[in-house]
Amino acid sequence: VPGAALATTLTKTTTTRTTTTTDVAKERLEGRPRKAGRAAFRRRRLRWCYATTRRAQDNEAFHFEIARLEQRLQELAKGDEPLGIQGGAPSEAVEVTLGPGESLIHVDRRNLDEQGAYWVTVAVTSPGAEARGTRVVRVVSNHSGNLVLHWGVIKRDSAKGGWYLPNKRSESELPRGTRAYKKRALQSPFTRQRAASFGRDGEQQVVLELKEGDAYDFLDFVVKDTIENEWYSCAEEEGGNFRVHLGGDSASAPAVSPSPTPSAAAPEPRRRASIPELPSELCGIWAYVKWEHSGCPERSTQDADREYSEGIEEMKSLLRDGHTLEDLWRVANGEEKLRDFYARVSGGRPDRGSEAGSPPQEVPEHLVGIQAYILWERAGKPDGADFGDEARREIQRMVTETGMSFPEIEEHLRNPPSEPAPAAAAAAEEVEDTRPEPPVERRSEPIRETPQPQEPAPEPAPEPSRKMSPMQFIKPEGRAEEAPGSTPNLVREALASEGSKESPLQELVQAATIDSSSEGNVSWKRVYPMGNSCNLLAVVRDEAEEWTLTLTTDLPSKVELHWGILKSSGRRSKWTLPDSRLWPSKTSDCEDGISVDTAFGQYKSPPKVPLQQVNIRVPKQMDDIFGVSFVVKSDDATQWWKDGGHSNFVCPFPNQRHQEQEGGLDDALVDDIVDRESGDHMTLMHRFNGCADLIRGVMDGNFGGDRARGLSTLFVWLRYSSMRQLTWQRNYNTQPRILAGAQENLTLALTRTVRETADDGPAQQWARMCLSCVGKGGSNGQKIRDDILHIMHRHKVKEVKGTWMEEWHQKLHNNTTPDDIPICEAYIGFLESGGNRDVYWGILSEAGLTRERLESFDRAIRCEPEDFPDKREGLIHDFRDYLRTLKSVHSGTDLQTAASECHHVIDSNNELKSKMGYVLSQAGRGAVDCESARSFIWCAVEARAILHDMGALYDAQDDGRKARDCLYLDAALESQIRACAESAAGYLRTDAGGWTSAAQLVEPLLQNLCLSTGDNSELCYCLQAWQNLPANFKTNATLSKEDALLVSSVVDRMKRAVGDLSSSMAENLQPIAEAIGSRTDCDGWTVELFTEEVVRGGPAFSVSLVVSMLEPALRSLAELGSWQIISPAAEPVLECPQVFKAEQLYTCMNLSFPFPSVLVCDRVTGEEEVPENCLAVLTRDSPDMLSHIAVRARNENVLLATCHDEEEFSRIKENEAVPVERLAEMGDGSGLAQWFAVETTASGSVAYRRIDAPKDQGQRTGREAPGMAAKRSLKISTPEWVGKYAVGMDEFADEVVGAKSKNLAGLRDKIPGWINLPASLTIPFGTFESILENHPENAQISRDISKLTARRVVERDPERCLREAQELAMEVTIPDEMWGALGEGMARSGIEWNLGASGAESSQRERDQVSQAIKSVWASKFNLRAYYSLKKARLDFMDVRMAVLIQKVVNAEYAFVIHTTNPSTGDESEIYCEVVKGLGEVLVGNYPGRALSFTCGKESLRSGDPAISVESFPSKSVGLYLPESLMFRSDSNGEDLEGYAGAGLYDSVPLHYPEPSRVDYSSDPIMTDMGFRRKLLTEVARVGLELEDVLGSAQDIEGCVDKDGNVHVVQTRPQM
Repeated sequence: VPGAALATTLTKTTTTRTTTTTDVAKERLEGRPRKAGRAAFRRRRLRWCYATTRRAQDNEAFHFEIARLEQRLQELAKGDEPLGIQGGAPSEAVEVTLGPGESLIHVDRRNLDEQGAYWVTVAVTSPGAEARGTRVVRVVSNHSGNLVLHWGVIKRDSAKGGWYLPNKRSESELPRGTRAYKKRALQSPFTRQRAASFGRDGEQQVVLELKEGDAYDFLDFVVKDTIENEWYSCAEEEGGNFRVHLGGDSASAPAVSPSPTPSAAAPEPRRRASIPELPSELCGIWAYVKWEHSGCPERSTQDADREYSEGIEEMKSLLRDGHTLEDLWRVANGEEKLRDFYARVSGGRPDRGSEAGSPPQEVPEHLVGIQAYILWERAGKPDGADFGDEARREIQRMVTETGMSFPEIEEHLRNPPSEPAPAAAAAAEEVEDTRPEPPVERRSEPIRETPQPQEPAPEPAPEPSRKMSPMQFIKPEGRAEEAPGSTPNLVREALASEGSKESPLQELVQAATIDSSSEGNVSWKRVYPMGNSCNLLAVVRDEAEEWTLTLTTDLPSKVELHWGILKSSGRRSKWTLPDSRLWPSKTSDCEDGISVDTAFGQYKSPPKVPLQQVNIRVPKQMDDIFGVSFVVKSDDATQWWKDGGHSNFVCPFPNQRHQEQEGGLDDALVDDIVDRESGDHMTLMHRFNGCADLIRGVMDGNFGGDRARGLSTLFVWLRYSSMRQLTWQRNYNTQPRILAGAQENLTLALTRTVRETADDGPAQQWARMCLSCVGKGGSNGQKIRDDILHIMHRHKVKEVKGTWMEEWHQKLHNNTTPDDIPICEAYIGFLESGGNRDVYWGILSEAGLTRERLESFDRAIRCEPEDFPDKREGLIHDFRDYLRTLKSVHSGTDLQTAASECHHVIDSNNELKSKMGYVLSQAGRGAVDCESARSFIWCAVEARAILHDMGALYDAQDDGRKARDCLYLDAALESQIRACAESAAGYLRTDAGGWTSAAQLVEPLLQNLCLSTGDNSELCYCLQAWQNLPANFKTNATLSKEDALLVSSVVDRMKRAVGDLSSSMAENLQPIAEAIGSRTDCDGWTVELFTEEVVRGGPAFSVSLVVSMLEPALRSLAELGSWQIISPAAEPVLECPQVFKAEQLYTCMNLSFPFPSVLVCDRVTGEEEVPENCLAVLTRDSPDMLSHIAVRARNENVLLATCHDEEEFSRIKENEAVPVERLAEMGDGSGLAQWFAVETTASGSVAYRRIDAPKDQGQRTGREAPGMAAKRSLKISTPEWVGKYAVGMDEFADEVVGAKSKNLAGLRDKIPGWINLPASLTIPFGTFESILENHPENAQISRDISKLTARRVVERDPERCLREAQELAMEVTIPDEMWGALGEGMARSGIEWNLGASGAESSQRERDQVSQAIKSVWASKFNLRAYYSLKKARLDFMDVRMAVLIQKVVNAEYAFVIHTTNPSTGDESEIYCEVVKGLGEVLVGNYPGRALSFTCGKESLRSGDPAISVESFPSKSVGLYLPESLMFRSDSNGEDLEGYAGAGLYDSVPLHYPEPSRVDYSSDPIMTDMGFRRKLLTEVARVGLELEDVLGSAQDIEGCVDKDGNVHVVQTRPQM
């Protein structure tokens, strides 16, 4: 009826005609599948009825429609016409709005999944008489994914099988984006825009208009979700296609012309509500989840930052719409997929946080380029055609109609899925897709970006949340070589590989392990897997006069040993023919002249299965033999067994001559590397395969037991290679896929090494660093070779010789290398700049590539690059994709790529997901302020900590590939942290926040260093000390003096730890770098700066940068200044002709300057002597105020000062000083126009300047330094032996014992009872000399010592002579009568120690230890430091007599040293003290770091209100603890001289040497409890006051406080 509006709601119900098809009805009611077919359709009776009429103008139209429907039902009931998709459970009403003249042919709904959550509805209509035969098919679904309809039609009476594709304009009007798939199906995308006639809000649909629809019987289709790559087919038809009958001629339907009806009103929006604050952790997780949901695309810094902000706005929008934080957390926790969440809340994609009515987002240019390229290809690749505008419109349409985001569109364009064939055409032959292969990566990476102004993140980063103790980060320090009784890794691995099956070699392995103990004779053993559950056991035994190598195997077939000798004198990888004396039976020589074959024999007593064995015996006189190298072969030579399948087996002999060689056994590894580099053929493939072989050798112990040394050697090799210092190709061509395979083999070997060195931190560190020098390799190697050719063909670039593209193409085909990455970047830059060759060469230059290097390639690149203006955009697009392929093979630490590869690990940990979300969004932005840098660094560091804590770096699954990916992610995070820290350092130099801004970066950077360092225990203690500082100490810019001192003590320890780490690396790495670099012709500058560059590129440098910013401010707050005066000079101004410099004071302490001089030294340990005629020693080291050198410097009135300003110290060294080696050139110093003046100021600082030479310089250069004249008058008496081997305290007297013993005796009965004195016994003066002279067994030793110590002999070579004299002194035999005297004396003195009878087994070990301690004190008479000190004082060192004071060691909690006159100021009214944890040797031995030092006025102490002033808090790294032992103290006559500081020249030796252990002062009461600290320091100060009063002079006192708080004084002497 014209003008009528009729909207009919039809409800489909289904019944079954049981009278005719009982079986079919039964199957249908039970829900079982049935076969499809026309007969089945006709036998079914269907009833269509109307439910209601929404609006009708009159009853006539209403009844007319009823009549039409009833007629239609009768026709269908007769079975005259099949009706599309049949069956299925009854469903809800389907709403269809028909237009004027439009008639409904069919409507039906089917489920897409078993749960019924997703469905698809199909409606077929005919537009009316004016379009006779046309069928309009609407397919609607509530699925939230990106759907495509994969479809075709079945033509009526067609003789050909399969689908017909009506894709001609005369046949159909199809949706935009429809494409032909392999010429077998059409694919039409669904849109999310609701049509007025069909569907509801939140659904998506596709509409097909078939102009010849009446010519087709059926439309078949399946549905695919392109995001999840999931296909939906008809479950009722056993997974077949959905089938829709397109009806007969449309003329058979009654004509109805209703008027259109307005569509239903939109649903009412959610009520907005106030939103809670978003947790920062949730922001990070949401950013990561959205990035992962988009396919982990490559993003620029700006894109990542924008998407992070958009994610936050999106969550806020969802909260405003009434959703809860719990909803968001379910997605963040992985309880609900983001896709399902979007479907649940809005039926599709949200608006990404944008408010309604906001302008559409600008289409990214790189996305326009991709789409334009696709359109250009579809158009037949016309030259010069511009598809940019059309591409932009197409992308905007996709956003509007499908709701897809730009990353999803890019994913769709780059990676169109390879769909399976439809069921109807499954048997058809596939037609090859001629389209270019889509790129693997998702997004192009800009090579050269114009810097954009950076904005800070709009929301705070996730706050630091992991409260892990720094002690958890401590890694095992490993061992230099295996413990004798331990089973090597390879033994455990071989046995473990047997599983539950017991190995036939098990008994032999266990026996060898037992014999590896100290009582056994096994010096080396290994078990090698031989495949098929068979093994080879190699054991080297020490058989008195010879080494015996025993090889035993359980291989079932007869085998032979093909072997040769490795000699120490030559290349240890080179085989040498064994001497015939070494040949076992059944041995024959080989034609090569360097090897022999030996048949394995039957093992004498086979345990369970027959074993084969061979023994090789090597006499120890043949000490040039390093070891045996061999392979195993079958007796018919058809099978060969090698170590790991590709290396020779090596069994070394631990010969004494080898161990004495310079560099030890590890020199063999350098030799092997140099041998490989010297071969005729060398490529990266050879190097990577060789390195993989050597890793196995290092782990197997073939190059010594120090795995860290071996792996660091391999690191040097690989780093030289990555720096292009070693050739990448010589006389050999390598296909890219083979190179990539070699890279993967090496990286997996390194990953296994990281896992196997979990008990050896230093070795693990070097294995991890090796990974940073190698690209990941993998399956993309062949793609490098193929894709360059595809690009050339695609753009019709001809393969013409003499063009740049062809030259590069040839290089890539034959030898791809990491150089190809900057070459590709340079060419992209060239194209982007419009063909500017300066840009091309500029990018190459930045990467270190010169024209000469390009021309030096085996396939040289000599031509200039060509520009293709008409193809430029397509080439840029393709080469950006190609660049990602190159990086995937030759690089491994790109953050986004690494994170994408590790998504399985990140997804498993919510906290890691949060951190990574923020890091990925902020990476590369640089530090715009301290807070942003702190947030980024914290998140990245905590992400690393989580990776380490969860064991992801040790995952053995998939042959270690997952662990390797995590290691690369860990390295990428470390690289980002370093880059951000260095960027922040530049900002912090001008930051108004002062030192507190830098302090905010200390903890995360130090934690980062702990994670990266192998031997990290000291760093972890530094981290704990920093964490334990009160929070306000790190944020308060105006600390008090004492608080600043406390912070400074932690910073001092931190600075020293970082410095020691750098020094240790230089000490260990530089010799290896020089050995390899010099022998492989590396550039001299790279060899010289090798270690420095490694350190500067590591995490320690970042910590050093920040710490250097803290020191000046903290020293200022602590009122310390840049200088610290340890020993004041005799005069305020010192003048001298010259300043000399040396690295260490120890190396020049024996010098005698011919004129007064100043010495500048980097290192001063505290144990050295001041050189003769030296006025001042300036150093950047910090010896203790009471160290031995400090005491001696004060005694000689020498200025000893520490400079804490690195720049100022460097200026003095570089501008004012000359090397001490030039001393001989200076003559007497006269004739110099400029002198040097050093002045100590009243404020305690040091000033220096150049002055004109004095007129009387000749007289002044010959003048002695202050204090030297007094030394010339010193004399030393030589006491005689008193005839006793031991004297008690009652017999301590002059000429019998030294000052230490006498002073202790003088304190008895004179000091308060709360001060305890240890029980003491002394071996008197002259005992050592008497034993040498009067006991025949020592006569020869006495004569030898006399020869060595004769003046004319010792002065020629004092170091050698004195060392040999000490060795002789240690061989002295102590007579039995002395043992008896010592036993009796100890008992009388109260020293409870049982020496027992001579020869008694129970006490012999104890006697040996006591004997070693006593002789060590006697031998210290011949130490080099004492020799030079006495010589400078014009004293004969042979006049020294050594008494030995024996005391019971106090179990000390704290030790102290007291000077009762302040040594730095000379103030007699003030006591100066130093306190440390543990034994006092940490103080007097000058272990690195400061003690807790303080001063106290004597009058305030007497008044009961002590004025204690802390001068420094402790920063010592170690403490010494010895609960039950004896101490043997030197007590010589050389320490009694007035005016001569002889204290500390000789050794004090404990009976049991304590091992230094790390100490944590930050949690000790002396630091945390002010009341405890004041009480302890007061008691220590009172000790000094009491002893000074008793002895009547200023004293130098050593003592301790035990665990019960009791105070003990162990020695005192007059203060010098």
